[in-house]
Amino acid sequence: MSATTWREVTDEKRALDRDLRAGEVAGTGSGHIGFLGSRLQIGGGPGTLRFAWAEDPDPTAAESRARDLLPRVDAVFDFRRTEADGLFRGQVTDHEPVYRAALQSLLWSQALYTWDGTSSYDPAWAGKVHANDVLIMPDKWEFPWLATWDTGLQAVAASLVDPELGADQLRFLFSDKWQQADGHLPCAEWVMATECPPIFAWAARRVAAAGAGDAFLSEVYPGLQRLYDYWWATNAVEPEGLFSGGFLGMDNLPRGGAGRAQADASGWMAFFARDLEAIATELGDTDSADRYGVDIERISSVVNAYLWDEDAGFYFDIDAEGDGFIPTKSYSGLIPLIAGIVPPEREGRVLQALRDPAQFWSGHGIRSTSAFSVIYEPGYARQGGVNSSWRGPIWVPINYLLIDAVEALDPDLARDIRLRVVATVEADWTATGHFHEYFDGDTGVGLGADQQTGWTALVANLIAEGWPAK
Repeated sequence: MSATTWREVTDEKRALDRDLRAGEVAGTGSGHIGFLGSRLQIGGGPGTLRFAWAEDPDPTAAESRARDLLPRVDAVFDFRRTEADGLFRGQVTDHEPVYRAALQSLLWSQALYTWDGTSSYDPAWAGKVHANDVLIMPDKWEFPWLATWDTGLQAVAASLVDPELGADQLRFLFSDKWQQADGHLPCAEWVMATECPPIFAWAARRVAAAGAGDAFLSEVYPGLQRLYDYWWATNAVEPEGLFSGGFLGMDNLPRGGAGRAQADASGWMAFFARDLEAIATELGDTDSADRYGVDIERISSVVNAYLWDEDAGFYFDIDAEGDGFIPTKSYSGLIPLIAGIVPPEREGRVLQALRDPAQFWSGHGIRSTSAFSVIYEPGYARQGGVNSSWRGPIWVPINYLLIDAVEALDPDLARDIRLRVVATVEADWTATGHFHEYFDGDTGVGLGADQQTGWTALVANLIAEGWPAK
């Protein structure tokens, strides 16, 4: 076997995935991403190859320990196979194979994430974060780095396995290892100065309810408050109660630009205030709870006054000129529904858009952009450099949040969305053995990263909540 060496070093975030799949590693270079490799020459003919791995500062001692392990390889494999075969059984009444696979894949997605902010993307962040923690990655193969709203959603899925595992994901985000002193929560390595959607108070409540409890809420509450205040100080736009946030995780949706109000940014802040109000109430912080309650009413009032188009019956972002709407029906305009700030007299029109096959309704879930839109693309986008498309494909996390919001308004619709999303993920997993990042808006074919457990593991929550064991 050849010596272990760096086979590729790069600062291009998708290079390792691309090059390893193509079998054409690019050699060493510069950057903060890389992989080590050795080459093993195997003789021809049938045979069985067994490996053992041991660590020790002394290479001779490590080799000796590994050789001692070799006779036990088959016994260890049999034991672990039996152990894995018993995991997560009897917890749901239907869809158990994909439920179990999603949770086991979620556990596999844990990795030691070590990064101090040094990269060529934005050198100013060097030394401003201090990650050296075992965390769940969005996709350990293609996206082996932290993205904060992925982490929040993954924490909710992880709480099915162990509430403390979910809690640890959020504890990291709101520690001084990642959150900045001013409250800012960097979105991801490639967009450190921007924010991801602020879904963290919701995630914290879900993890606490799963078993982490009020003690955990008390730990993360101060960080949640600082983030909330940061949004008001940094992302608020006129009139008061509207917000702008940039791409907000939805990579290629059209946006109006800096300072232009967004339906999703504004809706997410109402969503944030709603769950912060609940946490403050639970922890006995009545003054803050009153403040968050007032903020919800303020945001709701201005969103409905300025971002609703009566003719279209939908919420839109403000365009670049600042005097009209970006006329694209997308997930952005559905976030006010998720936040619960759609007035009763408008709920029917938004729900009708969800039910309409010419708009959001698909045989596989709710599309990210209306099929009627001129920018609709059900699969991969034709834009250069865009992998994660929000111009038509179906995304499990937004569907999960929509089901939660629609349940009280139209239980049959919520049930139908759940059935379709679970069936789509299950069919794709059965056919490919993978959990994809998103799904074609017309055919349901899995697209994007293919080890996305990660947030596609939320299919386990959809199953646990829809088919719980008696």
